[in-house]
Parts: sequence; C-alpha cells; structure tokens
Amino acid sequence: MAAVARLWPDLSSDPAQLTLAIIVAATGLRLVLAVITGLGNDESYSVANARDLGLSYLDHPPLHLWLAHFFDLEHSSLVRLPFVLIFAGTSWLLYRLTERLFDARSGLWAVIALSLSPFFTVEAGSWVLPDGPLIFCVLAGLLCLLPVLIDDESREGSVWLSWLGGGVWLGLASLSKYHAVFFAAGIFAFLLLTPGKRQRLRHPAPYAGLAVALLIFAPVLVWNAGHAWASFAFQGERAVPSYGFAPLRAISNALLELLYLGPWIALPAYSVLRSFGSSARERLCYWLGLPQIVFFTLIPLFGTNTMPHWAMPGWLMLFPLIGATLAREGEVRAGRWAKISGAVFGVLLLVLATDARTGWTTQVIPGGYARGGDPTLVVFNWNQLADALAQRGLLKNRDRFIATFRWDVAGKIDYALEGRLPVLVLSPNPHSYARHYEVRHNPQDFVGRDGLIMAPTYLVARCAAFLKTRFSSIAYLAPVYLGRGRNREIELQILYGRGLRNDDPAHPIVDAAHHPCR
Repeated sequence: MAAVARLWPDLSSDPAQLTLAIIVAATGLRLVLAVITGLGNDESYSVANARDLGLSYLDHPPLHLWLAHFFDLEHSSLVRLPFVLIFAGTSWLLYRLTERLFDARSGLWAVIALSLSPFFTVEAGSWVLPDGPLIFCVLAGLLCLLPVLIDDESREGSVWLSWLGGGVWLGLASLSKYHAVFFAAGIFAFLLLTPGKRQRLRHPAPYAGLAVALLIFAPVLVWNAGHAWASFAFQGERAVPSYGFAPLRAISNALLELLYLGPWIALPAYSVLRSFGSSARERLCYWLGLPQIVFFTLIPLFGTNTMPHWAMPGWLMLFPLIGATLAREGEVRAGRWAKISGAVFGVLLLVLATDARTGWTTQVIPGGYARGGDPTLVVFNWNQLADALAQRGLLKNRDRFIATFRWDVAGKIDYALEGRLPVLVLSPNPHSYARHYEVRHNPQDFVGRDGLIMAPTYLVARCAAFLKTRFSSIAYLAPVYLGRGRNREIELQILYGRGLRNDDPAHPIVDAAHHPCR
C-alpha cells in the first residue's frame, strides 16, 4: 500500500480510485497473458463445441459457450476478451460488496488479494471457462440482495426490486455453472438460521425471485429433457463414491486447492477461518462460501475423482473477509504481505507465461519432464496440425471424419482444424470420455465411412485392440510432430481407418469401466 501510495499519491486517500487503478493494471496484464498463451484443454474443447450454438451442453450450462460462439472471430485470441472484461467487472463488484459489508479499505484489500490469486487472476480471470461469468453474476446478485439480507430494507417496492433483481442474476449464474444452487441454498440457510432474519422468508418476494431464476434457467432444463437428462447425470455421477474411503485423496485435493488459491492467500484465509466471526455480515460470507468448500474438499474422502477448482467459487465468498482481515492488519504489515506475495506471483507468472509461449524450460531441463511433457503444453494450440494435414492432402475428402479417444484430445484437434471435418470420440465408455462429443456427433451416422484416427502415440498404442473392433482395416501413416519453435514436443500418431463398423455394446472388446483408452 505504501509503495502504491508513493506511485499514486493523489489516489492514496481514495480507496475507490486506487481500486480502479489496480483493476485497470490487472486487466492489462490479463489481456497480455490471453494473447501470448494458447487455449487450455477445457477452452479448446469449449470453443470447438460452441461453434454449434445450442440451448445447453453436456458438461455445463451454456452461458460461457454462448460467449465463445459470438467472440470466436477468425480463430483469434478475441475469444478470451469477454472473459477478461467480465473479470474486471467482477473485481469492481467485489470491492463494492466488501465496502457495503465492511468498509472501503477492506474492499481495496479484497481486490488486491483477488488479483494475487492464481486461479482467479488466470483461469477465472481470462480463460474460456464457466467460472468467470458465474462469479460475476453471483456478486451482482448479492449486491441486489444486500438491502433485504443485511440492511433491513422494509419498503415494499424495494423488497420486491431486490428479490427480483437477485433472481435475474441468480438465473444468469445458473446459466453459467451448476454451482449457482449452492449460492441460492446459502442465502436461504442464512435467512433461516440467522436470528431476526427468518420472517423475511414469509414474504412472497423471495419465491418470486426464485421463479425468475428458474425461468432464466429454462433452456438448460429443455435441453436436458431432450437428452435424457444427460448433463445432470454426468455431473451427478462425479459425486458418487467409487473407490472406497480415501483420506489421502482428500488431503491431496485440499493441498491443490491451496495452490490454486495461492499459498500466500492461504495465510489471511486461515485467519478468517480461525476467527469465524459471528456478525450477520460475516455469517453471510460463511454461509455462501463454506458449504461449497467443505463439500468439494471432502468428496474425495469416498474415492471420487474431483478437481481442485470446483471449490474455488466458495473461496471467492471469503475474499470480503480476507479484505477486512488485511485492513485490520495495518498498512505496514499488509503492505509487506502484498509486496512479497506480488513478487512471488509475478515471478511465477513470468516463468509460466514465457515457457508456455516458447517452451524454454525443455531446453534448460532436457528430459526433465515425465511422458506428458512440459505442463505448460496444456495452453499450446495445435494449429500446426491443420497445415501438416493439408500438405499431405488429408483434408480434401469431406466425406471423412476425425476419430480420437478422449474429449481433451478431440477439443485440441477440433479447435485447430476449425471444423473442417467432424470429430468423433470413439470409446467403450463415451459418456465419460467423449462428453459433449457424445451428443454432438453420433458414430452410427458415420458407419461405412473412412476416418483419420489421431492421438498422441502412447494413447494409440493403448487403444490398438479397441481400434481393430471399430474399423475394417487400419493403416499407420507418418506421425505429425507439434511443438514450440523447433521443439518436437508432441508426437501425434495418424492412422487411416477404412470403413467404420457398427458399435456392438453387447460384445465389447474391453471393460468399459476400465478400458485402456485413457
């Protein structure tokens, strides 16, 4: 803070202006990162599937894919632009929410902490993912609801306006990610269990707001009704116990959450969780955040595979408390924390962003990575693939299709080829490994046609037996090598499959639950 105040002395006494300056600077950084790095696995998959505009999609509700559909202009980084701008708005909404709950200095520190969090600054802050629109809509909805949740607003017109406005934003949040249900449940639990608040649930306005949210969510319901409720089934299966009691898996998931959040953010977050304040304003944050954190952190106890970013929307709701904690620390101690955290995070971003762009670490540590290669390859676009296939004349026959074995590989290929050929995911267990490709293209429609089979070489070796069951004959072609600069970092095996056969689920070649094509 002191250093920032010396740089901008005219802003040091105005937290709102200083917050805006920080948001502008952070947005500029995110725009640079968005341009110099390629799309991640989930992004490539999302943008490729978003080319077909639908009411909803198998993995998630449609809002982020609708945005991708309209901003995927000429295969450029512009597809990330709305997400960068949305997060700039999210940062300002966080400031306003924290200011309303506590004070302006707390709002400023909440935004500083958010800007130093790896997940929120990089993934939620610029990537084509549902988290960015979700957290923007949730914060906007909370600002609408604060008059009836905290400020004891009793005027009839204002009560209806607050609940209906909150319902609109909750509906948009539910169009972003199913996590929205946790926020709705948290608001009702807060009102039900906070002394003096329960009578507000006797007013019809909360239920009218909920009806508005459900109306906005209707496209997801309509799509699911037409697809055997596939999206709800897919997400529900991910919470079903599968491996037995697994405490080490839960501990590993919790540690990964802290890495996503940022270990330096974990320090003030620990203070927040330890103090567990009892005021209504603090309770609201806890009710909106802790249930999600606990639920997604503990799911792996029962052996279910989870991802650490699933709990991050819950952590967002603790940032007002983190901001208030840092504000109480005083500018000297909090400023020291911000300088050290900013320096560590800045160096980390510099290393990862430059490596993602150039792959320089593979030269510094040759052979230092496992078979998966440099982890920053996840944000490397496979655009070289289109030229390599075109030079061989493999894209001329429009009656062909592309086949692979997993949704993430399919997304990378589909995004790179810009929809020139349909992409199929062939798997004994398509529901898990094809995801939206399961409903986008039906392999039965391609029976008898020839296909180009593409996947990393190690994956093709695993799936050799399965391939023989799906094609009349298989011919191995020369592989394609992808990489940054002159580096050969990804060996993509290309095969020519003649005559796709009918799938016979009654006589599978391998067990669908444990098949090797992973």
